[in-house]
Amino acid sequence: MRMGSVWMRAGLGMALLLSLNAARAQGPRGEPIAAPSSNGFLAVSPPGSNGALAVPPPPVNQYNVDQNGRGEAHEEHEHHEGEEGCHEEGERGLYAIGEYLFVRPRRRAFDFVINDPTLDNTVNGKVENLDWDTQSAYRIGVGYRLGHGWEAGATYFYLHSKDNESRTASPTGALFATLTAPGIDQVNTATASTNLDMDIIDAELANRFHGCNGDLEVRLAAGVRVATIQQKLIAAYSGATAGAGTVVSSPVNFDGIGLKAGGEAWYKVRGHFGVYARANLSMLTGDFRTHLTQTINGGTTSLIDVADKFHKVVPITELGLGVAWQTENLRVSIGYEIANFFNMVDSVDFVEGSSFGKIEHRQSDLSYDGLAVSIGLFF
Repeated sequence: MRMGSVWMRAGLGMALLLSLNAARAQGPRGEPIAAPSSNGFLAVSPPGSNGALAVPPPPVNQYNVDQNGRGEAHEEHEHHEGEEGCHEEGERGLYAIGEYLFVRPRRRAFDFVINDPTLDNTVNGKVENLDWDTQSAYRIGVGYRLGHGWEAGATYFYLHSKDNESRTASPTGALFATLTAPGIDQVNTATASTNLDMDIIDAELANRFHGCNGDLEVRLAAGVRVATIQQKLIAAYSGATAGAGTVVSSPVNFDGIGLKAGGEAWYKVRGHFGVYARANLSMLTGDFRTHLTQTINGGTTSLIDVADKFHKVVPITELGLGVAWQTENLRVSIGYEIANFFNMVDSVDFVEGSSFGKIEHRQSDLSYDGLAVSIGLFF
């Protein structure tokens, strides 16, 4: 009897403890409460789970830990992987570029006679000008790739062109010379010739880098440019006021040095094929030397012999656009190129009819444009 009472009291006590424990887990409003877990986070028991504690998933591991416990931040690891794709160390070695251009140089202030079809005491008709021929030009470059996209090199550009023109007055017309000094105007024949020689050397330091996706390549360069440009102009007149013959020579020579900066971008369209665009700006400072001479009486008498030397700055702009196919060791491109040398023509001219002391200057830009085909080898 006494033993049964003890067991009954023990059972009632156990039931009371279980009910208190369940009520404590539900909270004051029947909501689940958080209980500490072994990893230091609070575990929440959702409603309807009979008070069972839910173990949360472990926190995201922010470190890549090796077997020895060493690790680095996961975010930093991803960041470095992205940077390696954008900034490659690059190859080292020599490169050579050969470029063929089929271009036409141009300038104004190239007139030598007015062709008047009717002799009626007025000046009418067409102004006849010289016009340089479309000619082949060449650009050769060599350099060394220094790694990390850097490269140093030099290029040499050469262009030569010429033109010859002749005019004879019609039986009912006349020719009027435009290069002679006042007093020699109407002539019967006019012959003119010209030559152009351009030698340009560039030494530059460049950096070539790629976009992270590999579709874009950009090359930025800056350096020094040295140029020698020679323009010859000779005109011969005969008949009427020119008598036995008058010859005029008006060359323009320039030697300069300066700075050059520019860049080129190549965008991959498909595979190794893409389009490119380039732009360069140069500023040359140098000496102009001009020499105007005129002889009469078939070249036996000197009428004018005037030399002029001066110093000035010449801006140069260059643009190119085309398509290119390139791999790690070979690049082939074809496109259109245009360049302009501002105020490259500047020579003495006599225009005042009453005085030889009053002079003017024949001024013009010098430019060229045409096809450009390039092959580059990277060793």
